[in-house]
Amino acid sequence: MLNKDEYKELLKESFSIDEVNWYIKNIKNNFDDIKKIFPFEDTLKEQITYNFRIDDLGEYEIYSPNAAAKCLNFKTKEYEVIFGRKLLTYLYNYAYQRINIDNIFRNKIYKDEDKKYFYSTIIQSWADFICLHELSHIINGHLEYMKLTRNKNDLSEFNITSSIDEESQHDKLMMEIDADKLATLLSMYKFTYSFDRYKEIFKLSAEETIYSYCSSIIYLFDALYQLNGDNRKPTHPSPIERMTLTSPNMYLAFEDNELMSKYNISKDKLNKIIYNTLRDYFLKVHPNTSINKITKIIDDGLLGYEYDNFIKEDKILKHLRNIKIEII
Repeated sequence: MLNKDEYKELLKESFSIDEVNWYIKNIKNNFDDIKKIFPFEDTLKEQITYNFRIDDLGEYEIYSPNAAAKCLNFKTKEYEVIFGRKLLTYLYNYAYQRINIDNIFRNKIYKDEDKKYFYSTIIQSWADFICLHELSHIINGHLEYMKLTRNKNDLSEFNITSSIDEESQHDKLMMEIDADKLATLLSMYKFTYSFDRYKEIFKLSAEETIYSYCSSIIYLFDALYQLNGDNRKPTHPSPIERMTLTSPNMYLAFEDNELMSKYNISKDKLNKIIYNTLRDYFLKVHPNTSINKITKIIDDGLLGYEYDNFIKEDKILKHLRNIKIEII
């Protein structure tokens, strides 16, 4: 985990006001694009409205960088996705300080302007995923569940203290997994829309494009996992568990957009690419772990999809299915 000095360093706003405003503008624009690509209002059994807001005043960031989903009115189904200013700063610094572009684009040489575009692309895709994750809390009925069980109208990502009880901890973990399932699926669909452009800009093969995208995603999961801290109970899946959801969802998105046949990528090859991404991540983050142990961790968590089967049986998620705002 990050030590206190490393954590403080990642919270220093090291980019200009113009850059901050540029990212905020793009996050808002991308959120609007997401609504166009996935017009939930047209496919839900119940009509809802949802908007995006940057938390400039730190309403949700008293203790740490944060994002949240909030219901403004349960009766009229009005919701809000909230993205913290500190969270944007944290992700920006995490990308630049802790990700080596050469580890993701192996055997490639890029100019400084290409590297800057790469980092901005990573940060943007991270913000997209977080927005989709918060939106998934809304779509999957988690706020209705929080209202029913806790009399709360919002759900924060990272302001979880060590005083949380076991039942609340379990509920939160299951809702995070549930939100990840939908968010990873939607993220994969969004990725397929820009796949050819991304591939062309960075002069990559189809396999390299998938590898680089998966690498950036697991680093996001690592960045978010760090925000839980050592002194907090686990309310989010680990990076390896979150990547478990990526493989089947990427396969679905690629199949629907005919990228599997276009680039001759089989399901086994897709799994192998994701496997290599996770292996390289472990070797970077946990260099003392043996290859055999890494292989066992990945095989247990990823290739059999046992984790996906486990969450289908969870009682909290079964209950949530009865109250979620179902997609027709």
